Amino acid sequence: MRKQLVRLFVATGTVAGALALAVPSAMAAGVWSVAGGLNWASVQAARTTFVLTDATTGIAVTCTVAAGAGTVVNQVQLANSTIGNVTSSSFGSAATKCAGPLGSTGIISQKANTTGLIIAGAFAAGVTTATITGFDEILSINSILGACTAEIAGTAGITYANGNQLLQFTVARDILTSKAVAGAGCAGLIKNGDVITFSSGAGGETVVGAPNNPIIITSP
Repeated sequence: MRKQLVRLFVATGTVAGALALAVPSAMAAGVWSVAGGLNWASVQAARTTFVLTDATTGIAVTCTVAAGAGTVVNQVQLANSTIGNVTSSSFGSAATKCAGPLGSTGIISQKANTTGLIIAGAFAAGVTTATITGFDEILSINSILGACTAEIAGTAGITYANGNQLLQFTVARDILTSKAVAGAGCAGLIKNGDVITFSSGAGGETVVGAPNNPIIITSP
């Protein structure tokens, strides 16, 4: 019997983008199949707050808007568990900026010329557990101390629910660190090598596929 999985982000950007945490290939039980696509786009669900947290220093940056886009692998059978990618993602915008420490505001956006891979890990009760590997976002904020930029890279944990096409960022599988930290505005609040987490809490990003919607992913 085939289990119905999802129509994909993750994003993300937002999703983001949405868009992570590494799921070993051994966890990808069976063969993943995709019907729909080939493209997807996402925006924040109502009342969602995306939170980037520096677990080393304790500071947080919160965003209330997001957008993401990418593709899915439209096949009957896949040889591995990579089911799509994230080609663009952003959190915050010129009109609705993210808020950080010391009154700072800014945006988080996917680094140019990077692509995140969406890797399916498990499926239960209509929800797919997955990761975005190659997650690579640039944090750009400004405060009274000046500008601060930092690259947040690694693997981001996500889930996707069939019932409402909601892509969520989770903390449990995150393997993210900061690098290329620069600017007086960083003020030691974020440093190279800090452990970073990214979460959308109870909210997330709503995913829409094109030309078909929703994208349906199934697994034996």
